[in-house]
Amino acid sequence: MKYVPNDDTVNLGERVITSGMDRIFPRDLPVGTVAEIKSGNPFKQIRIRPAANLERLEEVLVLLSLRPLEMKNEQNPPAAANPPTAAKR
Repeated sequence: MKYVPNDDTVNLGERVITSGMDRIFPRDLPVGTVAEIKSGNPFKQIRIRPAANLERLEEVLVLLSLRPLEMKNEQNPPAAANPPTAAKR
């Protein structure tokens, strides 16, 4: 976890959830629990144990931009020439 000042109190085992402030992820989604805390310069170095079982994930979303996602509001979207198909394993 980034940008936590050294003078902020963080405890091992503390739950970490999304704040919703980035307007990308809704608030209160579980991220994980604090597993390790080290002092750093100028911020603490904090490791989070993920809430999800990473070995059982079937789909992953990778964000390639730090800009917020812009959703287009279309009343009647045009019919797709090539509709998406399900990926085969």
